[in-house]
Amino acid sequence: MSPFPPLIGEPSLAGQPEWLDPISVLFLLLGLFFILFGLASHLVRGKFFIPSSVVATLFGILLGPKGLGLLASPATDSGGWSDGSENEEAREFLRWGARLILGIQVLAAGILLPTRYLAHRKNLVTLGTLLFPVMVTSSLISGLFAYLLIPGIGWYESLVIGACLGPTDPVLAGSVIKGHFADRHVEKSMRDVLLCESGANDGLGTPILLLALSLLVSTSSDPPPSAPTTSLQLLANFLTSILLYNTVLSLVAGALIGFAVRLLLIQSRRRGWIDEDSMLVFSLATSFAIIGSMTLLDTNAFLACFVAGVVMSWDDEVENVLHTKVRGSFQFDALIDICIFTVLGSVFPFDQWLSSSSPISFGRLVSLATLVLLFRRLPGVLLFSKGLPAVKTWGKTVFLGWFGPMGVGALYYALEADVSSSSLATEIFQVVSFVIFASIFVHGLTIRESPFFLCHCLFF
Repeated sequence: MSPFPPLIGEPSLAGQPEWLDPISVLFLLLGLFFILFGLASHLVRGKFFIPSSVVATLFGILLGPKGLGLLASPATDSGGWSDGSENEEAREFLRWGARLILGIQVLAAGILLPTRYLAHRKNLVTLGTLLFPVMVTSSLISGLFAYLLIPGIGWYESLVIGACLGPTDPVLAGSVIKGHFADRHVEKSMRDVLLCESGANDGLGTPILLLALSLLVSTSSDPPPSAPTTSLQLLANFLTSILLYNTVLSLVAGALIGFAVRLLLIQSRRRGWIDEDSMLVFSLATSFAIIGSMTLLDTNAFLACFVAGVVMSWDDEVENVLHTKVRGSFQFDALIDICIFTVLGSVFPFDQWLSSSSPISFGRLVSLATLVLLFRRLPGVLLFSKGLPAVKTWGKTVFLGWFGPMGVGALYYALEADVSSSSLATEIFQVVSFVIFASIFVHGLTIRESPFFLCHCLFF
């Protein structure tokens, strides 16, 4: 018998010859993709201003069940994400992947802010306006569009969808926060506003989602025994479980962890125990530790990561080194972006989107995505523009109202809603994933040509 595999073998379960290992082919294509994209990265990102998230999403679609099928899994075997108990492991894997990516990114956002950025009143007021009235308005507007366009869902279900779509994604926001486009066209103060908001709102978007889920579960026909059912119980649950435990505890824990880490770094550097090359690994390890500990406590890991990052870089001695190392981790950021959006591209449920038997038609999805992209954020920003002292001109206000991409954060919230209310799994993921798909390409490909960006440039 020949030691070499036959050129033609019996088909495997995946429809491939037995000798053709799909995992080997997958890593081969991933390696070739990284090489080719690396060789043309300046051309793609520097000249055409196409973010890596767009390219990686297209690559994920190519590898997914609608393309080569190399990323086909129980979660993607029917042309995208399918519903059913067989997807629990795949969903949990994707949920943890999104959680880790977001934790790393929001910690990095806190570190990259200027020293004592939130100690200035105008920056703190601007962040408070974006996180509370603007994000709440964005969630309500998105929920209203979902309620009007998606058949068969009630107001509480639409609120859950709106809560998933409320926050600005820190990964996709990187296209105007860092890189050649940001350096050339977006001034530093505007980048800091977007960086701070995208880092903080994934954490403070969690209470909105939890409140919407509490309202939904309390009005269901068969609520769990521990679920609040009366108005007084809902109020008590919101104040104690959501505000105090999930939000305030996470904020305090993040501040304490960041303060302790900063002291350890200062003492270690003064004694010459740590080299500067370990700073990036140290920040990654901190984000992993916070995510693990906060998840064990069943509280808000993203808010704790962001606050810890802000406190870690509050001291000039640590801030200079952390800024240099985190800003210099361009290759690592590119690797993260490509990996997560490749996976995301492979799980988009194209069959559900295009199915004629689906209760949510493709036309309704397109209409919803168009309305959400255009009007989810802009009315709130314009309405509360007086509370944005760090945004100095009308053009910047309009640009800020347009640029609020939805990506990994919305995906994570949709998966969290799936865990809490499995009856809505198909509808939530179908709707949220399509809006994410639209946001990746619309915000990624039209940022330079959009009228909102032109307003930003004309009224600079």
